[in-house]
Amino acid sequence: MKRYRQLLVIGLISLVTVGSYIGYTWTIKDAAFSIQTVSGQTTNKESFTVDLHTEGKRSQIYEITNKGSVDGQSNSYFNQFFGTNNLPEIPDRYYEFITQQETNTSENQTLNYAIQIKNNHLKFKMFNYQTKELFEKTFDYPSKLETGVELQANVVDKQVMKVYVQLDHIDQPKDTKLVVLDLASGTMQDIVLQKPAPADRVRQFVAIHQNEVVYSESTFESDGSEEPEAFHFLDDGKSVRPIKALNQRNVSYTTHENGRYLVGFRFPEGDTKRLEWSTFDMKTKQRSEHSVTSPLVLRNVEWMNMTNDMKLYLTSETKGGFQVSIVDLKQDRLLYQGKIEDANHQKKTSISNFVVQ
Repeated sequence: MKRYRQLLVIGLISLVTVGSYIGYTWTIKDAAFSIQTVSGQTTNKESFTVDLHTEGKRSQIYEITNKGSVDGQSNSYFNQFFGTNNLPEIPDRYYEFITQQETNTSENQTLNYAIQIKNNHLKFKMFNYQTKELFEKTFDYPSKLETGVELQANVVDKQVMKVYVQLDHIDQPKDTKLVVLDLASGTMQDIVLQKPAPADRVRQFVAIHQNEVVYSESTFESDGSEEPEAFHFLDDGKSVRPIKALNQRNVSYTTHENGRYLVGFRFPEGDTKRLEWSTFDMKTKQRSEHSVTSPLVLRNVEWMNMTNDMKLYLTSETKGGFQVSIVDLKQDRLLYQGKIEDANHQKKTSISNFVVQ
């Protein structure tokens, strides 16, 4: 009987504690987000979704679209405790595959890639965030090495039905290689390069265009960090020559239009109203400089997406809220900019995801 009373008292205390917590959270105002057009319009452009995460006792995930809709979902401590999943909706079998230790993942625009090398096979899976389609293909690949243990696999580029993959031997940098997966025929082959990677340098493949391969090489500083400036080279299948035009500090390039263009952005550490980028044309071997002026302050730019027609979608903090911009990189034009504000001025709000659909 005494034991029963103790349990009853503990139960009542727990109910009071939980009730007090719930009552307290009900007194907290939720964020009231809205998106307003500052420049241009979103008509005839790709749809986008920005997820904002408000922290605190009533943590929320807000999904804001280019159409102005705002959808809030609780991310409270209770939901987190009971396992609410805020990851993008992906097939269960794909989620199970990418969470395996032997699987390496990488992303490129709207595609998520997963590669696993094991038991003399290379398993390749690709999920499209826009169409929600999952592509799977297994290739024969005789190898005693496995991803997640000795190998690191990273997708460099996808051009139509060919996927270019960098394979790094974790303990042997000189064994870095570039392979191409033919998704149509189900075959794969090594791309023969004119020079092996130096033992004292890290090689990173940047672009593949027709029969030419661009890669960077950098060394590590004494403290183990990679040097800020990398040296770029072009391998045309016959010889290798340096490309000094790509040797810019703190600029990393991404490829577009089947490797024809390499685009690299420069963002200052502080606030800016100017977006600057360099474009390298693989056909002319020339680098050009570009910029647009932003009506709103850009702060902490970390979320960017690029469409196939070289339109840049970016979101970042700005004064008093957040912003979303669409830039035509070929025409050097700001096509759209919208400002996201919270009428209730919730603190500790951050961007948790940005998707172009």
